[in-house]
Amino acid sequence: MSKREKIILAITLLVITYGVYSFIFEASEKNSYRAPKTEDFSGITRNILDKLSTNKLDPKTLYTLKLINQNWENDPFLKNKVIKTVKVEKKADVHFEYTGYVKMDSTKVAIINGREYVEGEKLEIQGYTVKNIYPQFVIIKGPGDKDEISVPYQEEIILDNQPDK
Repeated sequence: MSKREKIILAITLLVITYGVYSFIFEASEKNSYRAPKTEDFSGITRNILDKLSTNKLDPKTLYTLKLINQNWENDPFLKNKVIKTVKVEKKADVHFEYTGYVKMDSTKVAIINGREYVEGEKLEIQGYTVKNIYPQFVIIKGPGDKDEISVPYQEEIILDNQPDK
């Protein structure tokens, strides 16, 4: 092995050793990132607004910053048309959970009560049929002619609040 090859091999081993050291030892010393709880966002936003309002921002910017935490009634990025639904009182013995939405080409699939359904398919509960599927809600046709139930999408948020040991 020539002198040049020995130098290259020594440098390579040195770099690998440093990489292993920094990956194992230095990574464990640093605090891992913890995502803030959803309740903390309003406090953070208020804190930012308080700091920014002292810097004499123009009224348009202040108005925009105040709207950050509010829900948008007319979302400009929403591609679906607004559809009127008929509200019908839900019967106590019927419960629907809309927990998933998938769109592949022109086929829309909704996960209702843990099972997959497409538009027009009959539900497991007798007399109910999936009429329309949208990302935000599903319209389910009931056993009556005018019975329609709008079931909103229920997103399950899992927060890991376990302290590090």
